[in-house]
Amino acid sequence: MSADCPKVFRVRGLSMAPVLWPGDFLELDSFCALRKGDIVVVRRDGLPIAHRIYALGEKGVQTWGDSSPKPDPWVPLARVEGVVIEHRRFGIRMPVIPLPLVSLFNSCSRPIFWRIYYVKARLKMGLASGFKALIRVLH
Repeated sequence: MSADCPKVFRVRGLSMAPVLWPGDFLELDSFCALRKGDIVVVRRDGLPIAHRIYALGEKGVQTWGDSSPKPDPWVPLARVEGVVIEHRRFGIRMPVIPLPLVSLFNSCSRPIFWRIYYVKARLKMGLASGFKALIRVLH
């Protein structure tokens, strides 16, 4: 990791939605220990990319965007810019959401995410049909 600190990056894509949105600002710590589930900024093809650490190993780190369909290729540790320690949206400090809370939105769990929307839509149609839909989803 490079020693320049603090570093601030602006989010430009949707690969980390719903946690990070385009226009959000991320402050990084270059000296934090890396852990699985941390959001880091890595350089890929010269561009900074903010994704969550999926795996750590001798090859470096493998990241995965929360809304991406598959993990990214391995990246050497030298290309890790730092760990996200602060996240700001519209100037308001936002929590850096840990991995377990994001799992509902992860592409691996996308059916659960869409079931929630299905239940919400059914609830709008009527309370009784909404409860029936909720019971079907939970079983």
